[in-house]
This record gives sequence, C-alpha cells and structure tokens, in this order.
Amino acid sequence: MTVSYSSAVATASHSALFRLLGRWKGSIYKLIWADLLIFCIFYSTIALAYHLIPITSPELLELHRQISNFHAYVSLNTNYIPLSFILGFFVSLVVKRWRDQFNCLPTPDGVSLLVCSFVQTPKNVQSPGDQSVLNDAVATIRQTVTRYVNLASVLCFQDIAPNVKEIYQNPASFVSSGFMTERELEFFGQVDPRFSPFYIPLMWSITVLKQAYANGFIAHEHFLIDLIQEIRKFRRRLFALTNYERVPVPLVYTQVVNIGVYAFVVVSLISGQFVKVLPQIPSNLTVNMSNPQFTLTSSETTDPPVPIIYVPIFCLLQVAFYLGWLKVAQSLLNPFGDDDEDFDLIPLMERNLTISLWMVDLQHAMPDTQAATGSSHDRRVSLAYPVDNLLFHQYATEGDPLLELLTSSEDLRIPETLNPLSAEDAHAAARSSERRGSRVVEGMINMERRASRSVAVSKMLKR
Repeated sequence: MTVSYSSAVATASHSALFRLLGRWKGSIYKLIWADLLIFCIFYSTIALAYHLIPITSPELLELHRQISNFHAYVSLNTNYIPLSFILGFFVSLVVKRWRDQFNCLPTPDGVSLLVCSFVQTPKNVQSPGDQSVLNDAVATIRQTVTRYVNLASVLCFQDIAPNVKEIYQNPASFVSSGFMTERELEFFGQVDPRFSPFYIPLMWSITVLKQAYANGFIAHEHFLIDLIQEIRKFRRRLFALTNYERVPVPLVYTQVVNIGVYAFVVVSLISGQFVKVLPQIPSNLTVNMSNPQFTLTSSETTDPPVPIIYVPIFCLLQVAFYLGWLKVAQSLLNPFGDDDEDFDLIPLMERNLTISLWMVDLQHAMPDTQAATGSSHDRRVSLAYPVDNLLFHQYATEGDPLLELLTSSEDLRIPETLNPLSAEDAHAAARSSERRGSRVVEGMINMERRASRSVAVSKMLKR
C-alpha cells in the first residue's frame, strides 16, 4: 500500500520534515541499505589491500604508480557516462505510467449511482402485493448488475496482481466468495482461459439491463443508453490496466538503465579511492649493500603529503543518490506487487463491493426532510465553525424518496436578474415583455394562416 504522509506535512515545519525523514516504511533507506552495505564492504576491502601493502622495493613502488595512473584514468572518464540523462528519462516514464495506472483503477460508483437512479419500480402499480413483488424484482436487478460489475474488476485484478491471485486461485473461489453462482460458473468454464474474461460479467450486466428495460423497470431508452455508456467506461479502465500489465516498459531500456547504474557503482569502487602520494625516483639512486633493504634518497625537497580521508563521504552520497533514483523506478515499475509503494487492491475491492451494494439497496432511502425552524436568511455564511441551522428548505413527497426527490420546478421562483429594478426599468421591462408577447401572437396567427392555405391547396389537388 502506498505510504500516506499528507497529514504529517499539512503544516510546514522543521519538526514535520525531520519526522518525515525518520520514517522507515517506504523510505529510501529501506530500498538502498543492502546495496550500499555491499558497496562499503568491497570499498573497504580494496582500500585496506591498497594502503596496508608497504613500499619496500622499486617493484612495489612501480606497482603503486601504475595503480595511481589507473585511478586517475578511471576518475577522469567516469563523468563520461550520461547517467543523469538516462535515469531522468527512465524515472519520468515510470512515474507517468504509475500515475496513469492509478487513474485507471476502477470504482463501480458511477454504475451504482445510475442503477440506483434509473432502475425503479413502475409507477402504474395499484396493488400493494404487486408493489412488494416489483420491489423485490428491482432489488434483484440492482444487486445482480452491481455484483457483475464487481466480479469484472476482481477478474481483472486476478490477472495483474499476485496478492489477488493468491486469494482467488481458481474460478470455484468466486462461488465461495459470493461473486458467482454455480450456473454462472458452468458457463464461465467454457471461456478460453488464454484471455482475461473480465468482459463476460459486463456482458451479463448489459443483458440484465436490457431485460429490465423491456419489462418496464427502466423508464426511458436514454436511461438504458447512459447505463451502458457507464459500463463501457468501466470496461475501458479494466482493459487499460490489462494493457499496462501485458505491455511493460521496453526491456532494452530497463536493461540499459540498470547496467549503467551498477556499472557506475563498480567503477566508483576504484574512482572513489584515495591514493598515496608517491615519492619521485631520483637520478642518484644509491644502494647500501650492508643493509638488505632498499632506501630511496634524493637531494630534492618534496611537498608535504596530502592527508588521506579514509571515509569517502561524497562518493557514498553520489552512489546513494543514483541507487535511490534507480530503486524508485524499480519499485514503481509494476505497482501491483508487494512493495511499499504498490497499490493494495484488497481494500479497494472490499470498498467497491460494500459501497456499491449499499448504494443499490432499497432500504437505504433518504431521511425524512423537515423544514428548518428558525433558519436564518443571512447570506453571510462562515464555514470556519459548525453551522447549526439549515441553509435550504427541502421539500419531499410522501412516497419513496428514491422515486421523487426534493421539489418540482413549479415551486421554484427564479428572478430574471439579481439587481433590484427601479420604476423606469420595471416599466421598460414590462413594455418589452408586451412587445415579445405581441410578436408571439402574430407568429401564431401567421402559422395558422399558412396551415389553412396548405389545407386549401391540398383540397384543390384532390379535386
């Protein structure tokens, strides 16, 4: 599940920043600590092997000189790797895909709202017994359509999310969880398993809605079209998620970025080392034969040696930043896994099923609306404190609130303008209204004349 920290940074402060940096779950420390530890172990091994070998012979001195030349060559050419350029484009691409996949996560709220609004009991029912039977039929239609829509999302999540696959390992698990009946499972077994079958429940839901329209539970054809369009939008989101899973970021791009970053880490094991300051070989080299050790003497004065810092602070920071940048892309590459920043689909499925079934339930009607007593007509409203009085008067009928809500258009009194009119303006408005009325009357008279002429012409043609 994506780690939420919005409440921690709601108010900008230094303490909030330090609390945010101190978190472990979903942090950069959790992603790079293993790689950074391995880098430190190898770096320390190379540094100890280099600095603990004494220079006791000209051959060892020449070996150290070659190592220093190789270190200078590697340090000079490390910056030629366009790592920032490659990583920048790769992380931007991955974050954009991650955001697009989040926007494609389906919720059946739109379908449930339209089903709750458009699938209703016919109004021309007189008998209370018939009304009860029809209410049961409406409830069955609503719940069936909602169940099919949720089943489609679960089938899609089963293909793209391993944690959902562990819960629903076979089609029989959908029956035990209540998403599917035994009869539907028999039909479901005839589908080609190579393709994601999430479209089948959506097809069933459209069929149920068409039957409901034929039986009069959907009042108008436009309502049926709106329901089908909403189901199509839901299917489009599911199909987009399956496409993101089937067509990932090109493998060659991912390989280039990973190889480039880890090659830079390996090269930093050499370029990040601190080399010794080697003495120059003098021309008047003398050897003391009585002493078996070689001594290098020179009459020239040399500069004092540069102090060696054994902890590569800036090298560690550079490696940590590049590794963290890469780990961000790796964790967001497939947001349906088990990483801290991945989408947890199990709570989303539970939320979708609970909310959608609650929406279409006939028992969850609107509360009885009552006129507010002592309501204020003051237009100055402040939302900084709780408002004790109602701002609007709602009117409802005595019937089912799901059938007839609020007031009709006859109860509304909408002024033509919000500015009060003076006497002259009111007189001018009345005269213009009379002129418009006279024009309407003249137009109706002209239409009647043209209609009478056309009737007379048709009679003459018949003769």
